[in-house]
Amino acid sequence: MLIWITGLSGSGKTTIGKLVYDHIKQIDISTVFLDGDVIRKALDNNYGYTLEGRLHGAKQVSGLCKMLDKEGINIVCSTMSLFKEIQESNRREISQYIEVFLDVDIQVLKARDSKRVYSSNTENVVGVDLPYHAPKNPELILDNSDFTFLDDNVEKILKLFSKIEQHGFGKQTSVEFWEEYYASHQNPSDPSPFAKFVSEYLPGAGSFVELGCGNGRDSVFFHSVSDLNIRAVDQCEDEINFLNKSYGNSKLNFEVGDFTKLDFTEDSYNCIYSRFTMHSIVEASEEKVLDWISKSLLSEGLFFLEARSVKDEIFGDGDRIGNNEYYTDPYRRFLDFETIKSKISKTGLEVIYSIESKGLAVYKDEDPVVIRIIAKKNNTYL
Repeated sequence: MLIWITGLSGSGKTTIGKLVYDHIKQIDISTVFLDGDVIRKALDNNYGYTLEGRLHGAKQVSGLCKMLDKEGINIVCSTMSLFKEIQESNRREISQYIEVFLDVDIQVLKARDSKRVYSSNTENVVGVDLPYHAPKNPELILDNSDFTFLDDNVEKILKLFSKIEQHGFGKQTSVEFWEEYYASHQNPSDPSPFAKFVSEYLPGAGSFVELGCGNGRDSVFFHSVSDLNIRAVDQCEDEINFLNKSYGNSKLNFEVGDFTKLDFTEDSYNCIYSRFTMHSIVEASEEKVLDWISKSLLSEGLFFLEARSVKDEIFGDGDRIGNNEYYTDPYRRFLDFETIKSKISKTGLEVIYSIESKGLAVYKDEDPVVIRIIAKKNNTYL
């Protein structure tokens, strides 16, 4: 996990960062503290303080955080973080990401000025002659204009860190939640409205994979209306074992697995199906899955997607833990219609059908706003 603490010079980034680090280190030894100024001196201090030089330094800091994150190390990083592109890159590529903005008025910073940044420099000072754009969607915005707020601000960061550790925010959908749910909903119910819609597009035969099959209701339905070889993947082991015993056969195989980590097999599937699972993974995993889908589809193969939209009425409910990410029970990351279509197109697939609407996934008294997309692999389009 990366806790990215940002704000103008003098806002208290290093002070808060060290206190947060000291607490987390006591419960997880695999934790490091990085300070932007220290990294600048350690790696390369020759790039200066212009916007171009600062961008170079920001890329170094972000790159180091990503390297440590891949090794399973928690990082608390205190850095000014001027650049939107760095923040967006962090969200895409870091497994779990908390962005904290320390909001302190420039006049308070000038009065504080412990590093004499504002009084001794007249050029290339962020917040003075260089623009500072506050993070657009930080997980936390903390008023640190008075150091009496220090303990409260540290506690707020640690509280969010603990929630993420407890619930697995930013990882996969809570496996424990779904295992408990399927323990009392083992048997496949009627197919989803999306499955009925998709059935009109299915080839008579070929290969098909469902990403996150739950209690198998849609895959069981597809098996009943086609001659497809169906592979249905989900992380809930007890449910998968039940489905294989009760419904599995030579044409329908249920498999325990994390669909964000499937083995790559180029040109393998005629159809790939994801209903209400793409909004259960973080953005970095989403991009990996979309790349896997593009490479795994056969020529003329189809990708079917249904997921909750940012326009859904429950968007914003629960604890906000990231950009369009909330935890109620379970975790959800709502999708933006134009953004997901653009991401799919960038993988080389052609979006041949798309809609964002209510009335598509009605369940009891719930009528969410969902996104439906069908994309096709056309080798001439790649």
